[in-house]
Amino acid sequence: MRISIDRDSSIPIYSQIEAEIKKNILNNVLVYGTRLPSERRQASNLGVHRNTVIRAYKNLADQQLISSDFEGRKGYFVIFGGNNAQAPPPFKKHTAVFRYSREVNQYATIFDQIYSASFSEGYISFGGHVLPKELIPLKEIKEVLFSVVERRGADAFFHCSSTGSLELRQQLSHTLLEDGVRVTPGKIVIINEAVQGLEYVSKLLAAKHEYVISETPIMPDTFTIFQNQGLRVLTAPLEEDGVNLVELENLIRQYRPKFFHTMPDYHAITGACMSLEKRYALLELARKYDVPLVEERWHADISFTNDVLPSLYALDRRENVICIDAALTHFYYGARICYLLAPTDMARRISKIISTSLIHLPSLEQAMFAEYLDRGYHIQQRKNMNCFYREKCRRLYEALEPLRALGLFAEKPQGGLGLWCRLPNGVNDMSLYKNLRNRGVLICPGKLFYPYGTGDGSFMRLSFSNITDEKIETGVQIIYDELRRQLE
Repeated sequence: MRISIDRDSSIPIYSQIEAEIKKNILNNVLVYGTRLPSERRQASNLGVHRNTVIRAYKNLADQQLISSDFEGRKGYFVIFGGNNAQAPPPFKKHTAVFRYSREVNQYATIFDQIYSASFSEGYISFGGHVLPKELIPLKEIKEVLFSVVERRGADAFFHCSSTGSLELRQQLSHTLLEDGVRVTPGKIVIINEAVQGLEYVSKLLAAKHEYVISETPIMPDTFTIFQNQGLRVLTAPLEEDGVNLVELENLIRQYRPKFFHTMPDYHAITGACMSLEKRYALLELARKYDVPLVEERWHADISFTNDVLPSLYALDRRENVICIDAALTHFYYGARICYLLAPTDMARRISKIISTSLIHLPSLEQAMFAEYLDRGYHIQQRKNMNCFYREKCRRLYEALEPLRALGLFAEKPQGGLGLWCRLPNGVNDMSLYKNLRNRGVLICPGKLFYPYGTGDGSFMRLSFSNITDEKIETGVQIIYDELRRQLE
């Protein structure tokens, strides 16, 4: 096995070693039972310190890919892909198990700080996805508010079912049918936030120490939700057209996860959109191994193309998909109303969890949302948002042209709220983030989205959700100056 190390990369050498070995294991180059070189020998082969190899091996062992306890033999051996695939080794409590959890909590804190700072006028923010005030349909909101209060009186402020108001669920059923999604009100649950829905679903589908799979890069809050419940989180890499199905199947076959979590439409980090062929292939993979799919739709309706693809939920014929939709283009930002589509039994169970954890549900907002949809206001709202963000995306993408000469690479997305950029070789994303923040510019460094590290280089996400054209030009110029400084 040959391991390539880029000593000029901003990626730590131990992470590069870990990523190379992991890739070879998942691609069956290193098969079950293969003995790895000893720590000293590997260090000598690579010309690195022994502690560097120890750290890489320890990370791989924490991911249940290799083990130093293999049939009584000394050394490190590959344990991925063996006969124990359906029965993973028993969970062992030791300090190293929590190392990634601490690391991600640190990154989740940074991510939250970036999001909070994105509301400040003191920053040029390419950081958090925050919708601007000009996209709030104030006139229409006033109309439905007055109408609901006039029609329902004090009842508009009273108790609301933990499943969500029947009026809203019926209206959503009609609205979703316009998009080709057939769902009865009994399969709809109204929730406050997408992450709340994800928390409910993961509680119902997986128990402590069981495996779940998500895509990488992964949102810090998503990873934290899973880890806070004691779940073992595995990640499958994203490609331009969605998740890498070969690596996903390898993980499913080995660990038998309780579910696979995916963002198929304009991924919240990379903007990747899963192709129709891959959607069908993923549904078949889920059927083959009987793995539920949890589909999260954050930016699905913010599209810059007419080629709108059906959701996994719409394509599913086995009730094997649970869909969580942030309804970003349906109402106004800040309403805190999303919805979840699930089989009837699961919808009831989620409703029971909600009833025991929330005392008051937003009945007024739900009544307003139902009337807003009934009047068809969401149709124009979606058009306005798509037009607004198509132009913002174009401006930011074109403004990045001078940075491409420095080695920056970014694909132009077909939807969503941001650009995913690969930084030039030699640029450290965390150092870039800190230096830019000191100069009043916010970005999201890629490291926040890779809990297990990456051997593929450094990245940053640039959001164009709430930034003026003038600030785009000024902010990009500051990023350009910092990149040049780091590359000198």
